[in-house]
Amino acid sequence: MTWHDGLRATTTDGTDLAHVRSMWEIDGASAHLGIEVLDLDRVEGLGRAVASMTITDTMVNGHGTTHGGMVFTFCDSVFALTCNTSGVTTVAAHCDIDFLAATQLGDVLVAVGTERFRWGRNGMTDVVVHRAPAGVHLPSGGDPVPQDLSAWPVVAVFTGRSKALPRR
Repeated sequence: MTWHDGLRATTTDGTDLAHVRSMWEIDGASAHLGIEVLDLDRVEGLGRAVASMTITDTMVNGHGTTHGGMVFTFCDSVFALTCNTSGVTTVAAHCDIDFLAATQLGDVLVAVGTERFRWGRNGMTDVVVHRAPAGVHLPSGGDPVPQDLSAWPVVAVFTGRSKALPRR
């Protein structure tokens, strides 16, 4: 798991990201999958996260395709990053996923998490997973993230509902 040093310490709207960084540092599941945070921000008061994961031999099932649980876990990690950009500890209340295309060993997945809305302590977030085209250079160390991923194949769409925990 990597948090690129070039990522901002605060969102463009001034929200401190220390809470998310702390959460990510102890996230052993995401680290085990090799998930890399490429971007994290808030846009018009709503969270946005971009992360990547390369499919390894331990993520492939008996059909030679990526195990759905691995894609789901990737989405869940991006969901957590996205909905925690508010600076308040936020957890999943419900989520579902649609698998649209198979991926395989060596594929690089890029997920974009976008918070659709928040109301009270509740929120709803979409995570769209794309397969990066062969030879595409993904950012490292704060390089800009490709903004237009619309031409990249979509392999899964995840929707999660979140609940912000009461402040202690």
